Amino acid sequence: MKAVLKKRKELDTKLWDDCIAHSPQSLLFAYSWYLDLVAPDWWGVVVEHNGKYVWAMPFPIYDKMNFHFIKMPLFTPELGYFSALTNASSFLPEAIRLIKEYVPYCIEYIGNNGGDYPGFEWGQDLKIELSKGYENNISRFSKTKRKNVRQSIKRNNTPVLDQNIEGFLHLFRQFTLPKIGVTDDQEISTLLRKILHILIEKKCLRIYSVYGENHKIEASSIYIAHESRWQYFLNTADIKEKNKHGRLLIFSQFLKEKTETQKPLHLGAYIQMPSSTSAYEHEVRKHFEQLTNEKIKVPFTSWNNLPWYINLPHQIKKIIFKKVFKY
Repeated sequence: MKAVLKKRKELDTKLWDDCIAHSPQSLLFAYSWYLDLVAPDWWGVVVEHNGKYVWAMPFPIYDKMNFHFIKMPLFTPELGYFSALTNASSFLPEAIRLIKEYVPYCIEYIGNNGGDYPGFEWGQDLKIELSKGYENNISRFSKTKRKNVRQSIKRNNTPVLDQNIEGFLHLFRQFTLPKIGVTDDQEISTLLRKILHILIEKKCLRIYSVYGENHKIEASSIYIAHESRWQYFLNTADIKEKNKHGRLLIFSQFLKEKTETQKPLHLGAYIQMPSSTSAYEHEVRKHFEQLTNEKIKVPFTSWNNLPWYINLPHQIKKIIFKKVFKY
């Protein structure tokens, strides 16, 4: 068996999706339909055996000013390789060599924690073992977070699992995107709407909402059920109602509902890396570190820096992506 690089049009998407589905690392972000939504172009390295793909690794490809490069698309916090082979990591060096021959630049590529990644660096993600039970997990919250949960419960604003996409997007456009400097939200809103509708159709999405007076939506949070785990995906809230801690209340409610679920909950988009900005560390990560002290390693790599004038748009999008997850 050998690794082969294929462009998107050369890939058999059924074989690709079957490989993702039957891999222990399975993530929705790696399915062909998801990559088609979030990436303008993507290629894959595959290992084929007996008419099946038994190893697959996607690479989102971008092209600006005739520079081809790899970076993580919006709303895609991790990718990596996917395979049920016992020696799966042995194909990784060849996969990287193949893609480097055609794509000379990689701003950042993030793998998953479901395998070995020789030659990669390691960042940190946060996780909660849902199987340990609600009381155990809530006890790991900081004193302030536990106090805020109790106060929110007293207000009787019970989170509702209502799959309210438009309610989420309303809050997201009105309060989250302007806060991070996005004035034209049409592209992001359209992309998110497509993603969320498909995830609901596939029965792997949970959107919780908190409502105040006159049934006005105040907070909304989204969770994704991957084959291997749950993931905290996105959240937003009315900043005028921030002191009600709606998103924290939803988080607490989710933990209670998923007590003893065998899948762990990953916080996903809060991966800490050397490229993490000080603002990200202060404004985003510290809030989630008050929810759990359990950490896992997440692999990442990069190669060959792009000229600064090419890299600038990515840096702006990177800041946006990290800040949309702020509590």
